[in-house]
Amino acid sequence: KCVMSDSRKRGRGGRGNGNGNGNGGGGRPSGTRRRDGTVRPVAESTRIQVISQLDEFQLDESLTTMKFSDPLSGDDRAYVHAEALRRGWTSKSHGTGADRRVHVYKPNHKRNNNNNNN
Repeated sequence: KCVMSDSRKRGRGGRGNGNGNGNGGGGRPSGTRRRDGTVRPVAESTRIQVISQLDEFQLDESLTTMKFSDPLSGDDRAYVHAEALRRGWTSKSHGTGADRRVHVYKPNHKRNNNNNNN
């Protein structure tokens, strides 16, 4: 679920074939790579849910900010950041522990960096 209102990692192309090389077509990152080169595991169901929510956000021109309301693992948050970057958007995680959430911003949205409660 997400709530929509008025240093990122780049994904590697394709859905992948399970070997982590990022090849496999589809044009969507299958996950993001860690610094050691291994692919962060992101469940297919999570990727589908994230893509669906971002597609919905993209289609609504009246919205400039989206907040994922459900908690996501670190790997899942990295995937959201990579997908947002792929679309030309910015993203930022706010909060700590179980309260950590990803916020996604369309271009030309001015983010208030002093307010982490959005």
